[in-house]
This record gives sequence, structure tokens and C-alpha cells, in this order.
Amino acid sequence: MKYIVSVAVLLVGVFLIVRGITAQKSPTRIDRGVEVPQAVRDALDPAGLEHSIDDAGVESTLELVHQRVVEVSSGMSALGGTDRVNDLADVFCEQLIKLWEPDFERDFAASSARFDPLSRERALEMHKQINANPQMSSMGRVSIERLSVRVCNPSTEYQFERDLFAKGFSLMVGERLPDEQFPVPSDDPIQSGALVAEVKMPMLRKDMLSQSPKPAIAGFRFVYHPAKGCWMPYQSVVHASQEVAFTMVPF
Repeated sequence: MKYIVSVAVLLVGVFLIVRGITAQKSPTRIDRGVEVPQAVRDALDPAGLEHSIDDAGVESTLELVHQRVVEVSSGMSALGGTDRVNDLADVFCEQLIKLWEPDFERDFAASSARFDPLSRERALEMHKQINANPQMSSMGRVSIERLSVRVCNPSTEYQFERDLFAKGFSLMVGERLPDEQFPVPSDDPIQSGALVAEVKMPMLRKDMLSQSPKPAIAGFRFVYHPAKGCWMPYQSVVHASQEVAFTMVPF
């Protein structure tokens, strides 16, 4: 199996250097007739998206998401205790509310508190562009029950990605442009051994090719900055079937 790395895209002038890695034969097209492996169909079954944001409301949904992050993370000693776990849940919910119920003043204040280097003018520009593009938001259904948290380990990250590809998933990893990144402790936090946590969950997103909602497992990687005492957004992550294409989740 040949792995393709394609370096793409500046999305709507917003933020992303995207590294898309799949097991496809061609980096220039997506084979809509590819047989989707059973493991991928099971993981991305729309029937497993048990929670409707529209029915429950954004505030109630975020409360449940926050609780679930804390539940899943509490036994992970590498995350460093209750305060860090609660802050990880906080920062994940801060990213989600930007998609589900955007409010510039609230979102800018939350990002600034985490040492976001963006000026107010640049942040407002990004806010307008993101909210003008419905492909970037979720489509109303998620699986809170299947939310996952993992610590990214430099010695096992390569194998983790290979295992994803072997199962039939694609992986997209998005970053802000270099001069707009949060001030994380290293240019390559995972390989430098910084504390990096990946939080993601299944959700519906709009497929760029069919323009219809499709399931994906999407979320973010956060880096803990010891000197500043908080988690900072570092990358967005999407795991999906190889016959669909999504924009990255903005942050």
C-alpha cells in the first residue's frame, strides 16, 4: 500500500496549512467507487450519532461534552491532574461553540486568554470568513458517547497513523499559518516531547464533493504550555472515509 502526502490548501483565506494523508493511489482524485472497509463503516455509522445539537441546544450539548471529556481524561495520569483535565475540557468546548453558536466578542476573549497572537482585526476577518462557509461547521449531530481523548506520543505517533490507514481511514491535519500559530513551546510539539492531547468525536460535516452531510471523526490537538499554565490549540484533525473530502475544523 502506498501512502500519499498532499500539501494543500489555504481555505477561504483563513488559516490552514493542511497535510492530507491517505492510502489512495492518486493524490489528485478521490475514488468514489472504492469499497469502504467494515471498520470504517462501523466507526462512521450515522446511526451512531446519538445526540442532536438542534434538539438539545448548544449550551446543554456543551455541558455534556465537557463532562465527557473530564470522564474520559480523568484516569490519564499523563494529563497531569484535575486542573489540567478541566482546562482541556474548557478549551475543547471553546472551539466547538465557535462552530455551533459563534459570537465574536466571546470567542476573541477566550482565545486571547490563551495567548492567541491574532490581532482583533485579523480575528474578526477570520470569524467572518469561517461563518460564511457552512462546510466548516458541524451539521447538527454528534456522538458524545464516543468522544475520545489520547496523548500524542512521539514514539508511537507514526504507527498510530499507519494503523488508521490500514483500517481504511484518511487523516487530515490542519494548522494555522506559521505566523498565526498559538505560542506553543516548540515548532514540533509532538516530536519534541511536549504534552499534546487530541480530543475528537464523531459528527456530521458537509462533504465538499457531494455537498451533503457525511460522518467524520473530528477534533483538535492541544498543547499544554507549562509556563503559561494552559492548553493551546495546535492542530485540527479529521478522520474520515477515503471517498469523501472535508474542510478542516477551524480554530
